[in-house]
Amino acid sequence: MSVGTFRIRVRVAGGAKLSYVQLKDKLGKDLFIQDAGGKKEFVVCADTEERLKEVRAKLAEAGVEEVLGGATDVAAPNAGGAFGAGPRRTGPAHRQPPAWPPRVGGGGGLPPQQAAPGLRNKPYAFVSLPETFSTATPIWHDGSGTKGRLSGEVRFELRTLTPMLVGCERQKVVDRESSGPWPLMSDPVAASTTRDDFLRRAAEGAYPDPAPDPNAARFERKVREVHSARRDYLVRQAPHVVSLVGVGLSAMPNEATWVTKEKAVLWPLRAPWVHGPVLIPGDSLKGLLRHELGAILGAPMERVAERSYSYRPNSLYVDPRSGPRLVARIARIPAGAVQRRSLDPKDPDSPKVSVPTSLELLSLDLRYDRDHALPASWYRFDPRVGGGDPYRGGQGAGATLNSKKRLHRRVGVNPSGPTTSTPVPIDVIEGYLHTLRHLTDTQYGHFSERHPDVGTTLSADAAGAQILQAAQSVVFQPGDLIWVEWDTVGEGRIVSFGWHYYYRWAYQDTVRHVGWRYTRRAGLFPLPDELQNDPANLKLSAVRRLFGYTGDNAGSKDIGRGDPNHSQLMGRLFVNAALELVSASDTDETRFLKPTFLKELGMPRPSAVEHYLKQPHHPGSRPCDNASLVTYGDAAGYDTPGTLAGRKFYLDRPDAYTGTPWAEDSPANRLNDRSTLALQASAPQRPFRFTLRFRDLDAAELVAVLLAFCPNQFGKLVNGKHPDGYCSKLGYARPLGWGSVRIEAKEMLLLDTDTAPDAPALKPEHVASWFQLHLKELQAAKLPEWLAIHRHKHPDAADYPRPKGQPNGPIYTYHTQLRAEHSRLRRYPPRGR
Repeated sequence: MSVGTFRIRVRVAGGAKLSYVQLKDKLGKDLFIQDAGGKKEFVVCADTEERLKEVRAKLAEAGVEEVLGGATDVAAPNAGGAFGAGPRRTGPAHRQPPAWPPRVGGGGGLPPQQAAPGLRNKPYAFVSLPETFSTATPIWHDGSGTKGRLSGEVRFELRTLTPMLVGCERQKVVDRESSGPWPLMSDPVAASTTRDDFLRRAAEGAYPDPAPDPNAARFERKVREVHSARRDYLVRQAPHVVSLVGVGLSAMPNEATWVTKEKAVLWPLRAPWVHGPVLIPGDSLKGLLRHELGAILGAPMERVAERSYSYRPNSLYVDPRSGPRLVARIARIPAGAVQRRSLDPKDPDSPKVSVPTSLELLSLDLRYDRDHALPASWYRFDPRVGGGDPYRGGQGAGATLNSKKRLHRRVGVNPSGPTTSTPVPIDVIEGYLHTLRHLTDTQYGHFSERHPDVGTTLSADAAGAQILQAAQSVVFQPGDLIWVEWDTVGEGRIVSFGWHYYYRWAYQDTVRHVGWRYTRRAGLFPLPDELQNDPANLKLSAVRRLFGYTGDNAGSKDIGRGDPNHSQLMGRLFVNAALELVSASDTDETRFLKPTFLKELGMPRPSAVEHYLKQPHHPGSRPCDNASLVTYGDAAGYDTPGTLAGRKFYLDRPDAYTGTPWAEDSPANRLNDRSTLALQASAPQRPFRFTLRFRDLDAAELVAVLLAFCPNQFGKLVNGKHPDGYCSKLGYARPLGWGSVRIEAKEMLLLDTDTAPDAPALKPEHVASWFQLHLKELQAAKLPEWLAIHRHKHPDAADYPRPKGQPNGPIYTYHTQLRAEHSRLRRYPPRGR
């Protein structure tokens, strides 16, 4: 039986009881229904949204009602028909491994696997990089490249399909440092019953009620935590509530203008003459063109930022009785088994850190004795009566970095023996050193500026220094107990290790490098032909050949280094600003949306391997284990690192034409300083015009430029089959549905130097005919992928994925849950083995 992905929670009206069998008889036998609360509440699952609509229509007749916002998290049934067990623990919030009960017989085996979440529906997709990259001789601006090439201009018209805002200014509501134009004024909101009610509703939205939990004590704890968070929220937010007065806000009721003074406000650039037409800066249009051409012509993605990532092997508990291949195991540091190694083997002057070369493994049958109740074969953190062996809790090895829980300092074990001595493989030692480099790298590593605690409760430099100091002189002392990841196959082998239970282990690859940063990843760096010392042999990739280079950034600083005259090169494409066309009958009401509180934009990073790397196995298992995701490489020798998915493009969302998926007018969002208030966003069907001027282009380059700007106009000529056409994305809030535009080449004029060499002139060309005549000259290996991503009303386009059972849950939780589940499933051998 499959568990449908479309779900609602229902309860029996009037407090009566039903069995799930009775409810299936009333609603439909094809449905999967789970009892979620003493025959009074159920989760109903359907395979399609249409089927769920049919179910909703039958609820009243069946004597049940929908629980709006109720938890719908459902485990897939196992072969015997039993339903999944309770909630999972996820990672760093827990500083000690969960308890598991004594053995009670039975064989175990792999636990029922959760229904794999789909990776298809999201607001973005990728165009993969080509297998090979081409280069060509530069076109210099000395006239030597003019003969046989094209110069002139193309006049375009852009029309918005959904709201569009290309931001000019983005400032906070109260921003005293700003000296530019400011369309708003604000006044503090005085305390009143109405304001208090507004704050209360905001607090409830920011910290919703916890989902029902069969564990009463745990549920009560969650309720207390939510109530405490709400109280803190009220105290924190009350002094910051202000009322806005300004553009488009005068007619709104008071509460509709209440925001936090930290709220970001965004509005467009407008011309200073009559009607104030909106201007789209030429740089924005040029950025769009460069991104599109990079995908069409297959240029390297040099602007991808370097990042390294890691995972917690123990982020989800694995019961040893369930048949895992890789298990967490306690080990002791023996005397004389610690060496000093250079943190960076390629740099002998790098700091020396302690590394265990062999370990004494304690027996596998040790169980965590949280309540100090087991008679034997247990381990306990910080034993009540003292004793135990040294233990270095947390990433800071006993020093609090960003830990939310008390750190453990000792571990008691019974029995303490016998132990098994085993060497630490050299590739595991190298993996540990790579992990330390990742943890201490404040530019690209774990505690870089992207870490949520850095800059608020944590200093990156202090965290890196503490971890390095711990690695040099604190951890891995003789007698210390640590954790290892142990491969149970054959004689066994250590796969990874760390000085605390929730230790991190760095992936083998980073974003821009492979093999622990020793080798550059193909397609992310300047090509060898571009780094020639000899100017006569210099060749450029397609995009750099069109847009030039400056020599002042990481991607192009060494290009042209052999010739001082060519250390910089101007491009051959010049885009002016797009000007809104405003007619006499247009009004602000027809041209612009009302002030709009946008949803918080999700910020998935390349750490989200489930989307940013190609996933050839999902939802099936990988050949090496029972996980379905490909990562940057979990452990050396145990899996193959993945390949970058390619260039990211935002998809055109169908629901942007039937609703407002971008808007969230709740009190919680108005007081959310991470979301934006948008002013004067252009309404759908607003026209703009701009001009592209070019010089010395090959015909194939001009074809690519026309196609890049106008996929809808030329889509059919390049075998586009979608009957609804194509579009591009421009401006702010593209993942929420804004910024879908269609651009059309209205006129093309080519410079004619043959008719009158002494008086060259621009000669009109029929755009479509010229494009079709020269299309055969275009070489674009990934053109089908690129065109498919630009599909109008793309069927895969959706909001950012949310956590299972939490339609309004945090976006980051969806990604962290996927990766936590991956770290659990990678420990099991492939199913059937």
